[in-house]
Amino acid sequence: LRDLGYFNFEDFLDIEKRKAFYISRLKPNIAVYIDSNDIGYYKNGTPKKSSLFKRIYISDIMKQMSDGEHYELKDVYIGQGKKLKTRLILYKLTNEQLKKRSEKSKKNAKKKGIEKSDNTIELLGISMYITNIEQEVLSAKQVYELYELRWQIEIIFKTWKSIFHIHAVKQVKIERFQCQLY
Repeated sequence: LRDLGYFNFEDFLDIEKRKAFYISRLKPNIAVYIDSNDIGYYKNGTPKKSSLFKRIYISDIMKQMSDGEHYELKDVYIGQGKKLKTRLILYKLTNEQLKKRSEKSKKNAKKKGIEKSDNTIELLGISMYITNIEQEVLSAKQVYELYELRWQIEIIFKTWKSIFHIHAVKQVKIERFQCQLY
């Protein structure tokens, strides 16, 4: 389960190479592509790279979704190099969720002294998740619910670090450490 602060294409590729799984939110500024049905060719017969993929715009899909709805695109490519093939799950926020996210985003932008792009503001109403877990194993709704648990896991680690000082454990046998942890 990845936070946006740890969003890295190479890490996702490494996770896949190790035959492991990931779930991460997708940054709003990341381009999303699908295979193109209209491939152009040069005279020598090689396909034009620019015609192999078609960019899709999440904001267009979002406008067609109703509040609280999940939508899935099975095989998409993300990033400028289109090097990561993944599953994209979209969840359109309810009005209440959007209001909370908008307020938090405005407060955060003001605190950091930054201005959000029009695209980022437009995409505040949708949560975007990427995963390499097959649909047969984990449905779109389950991906959303599982990712929501990430914050609870993070709170546990934060508690362990602040109360139990787990980040500064002395060298001990594994059995003793496990007892302390339990």
